[in-house]
Amino acid sequence: MSGAATAQERAKKIYDNGAVYDGEFVNGVQQGFGKYTTTDGYSYEGAWEAGRIEGYGKAVFPNGSEYLGAFVNGLPQGHGKMILVDGGILIGNWKEGKISGFGSAKYASGIVYQGMFLNGLQHGTGEISHPNGYRYKGDFSEGVQQGLGIITFDDGSSFQGEVKNGEANGRGRFQDVDGGYYIGEFVDGAPNGSGIYHFSDGRKLSGEWKDGEIIEVIGDQG
Repeated sequence: MSGAATAQERAKKIYDNGAVYDGEFVNGVQQGFGKYTTTDGYSYEGAWEAGRIEGYGKAVFPNGSEYLGAFVNGLPQGHGKMILVDGGILIGNWKEGKISGFGSAKYASGIVYQGMFLNGLQHGTGEISHPNGYRYKGDFSEGVQQGLGIITFDDGSSFQGEVKNGEANGRGRFQDVDGGYYIGEFVDGAPNGSGIYHFSDGRKLSGEWKDGEIIEVIGDQG
């Protein structure tokens, strides 16, 4: 190791593992503003507190991702922005290195999400939209659309009700583009179980459904 530092000065310190710190010291400890680089491609430039990366700064990770924002104890924590190596962008609150709390994401695929995160995953209430027009607004659980929500499909039809694994599962209402709608039970995105289809002309068809087709008519009201 070379470049020993004294109280309140700027110096360059080279560590035995090849890492380099160039910045401010107080009593021999990193304090103030400094730049730190490692041999694996990680770099950080910003605030230091008592030898720790803490405060506002910018980090470039070995995989090429970049983070600009608040740090606590060497990890993103507080408000910040992450630019992923594929061009995706995450903006919001971070905790222990992962986006957690309210935030937004624009992924390289063009998918846009705004809402709650937990440990880097969509979790809580949020809204997601796809380039093809598909949209979902409602509950998320560990990165999956799950709970109560509204799905708008790319053809303009929609579903409102219980969602599991990103599809209609449970009870809900499907609104067709021609004005008709179905209210009843769903499994894996299709009417399954008891339900009533309301035609746009006022007629109703009730019964038992399987995979989107009625298999037992209980009532047909014209």
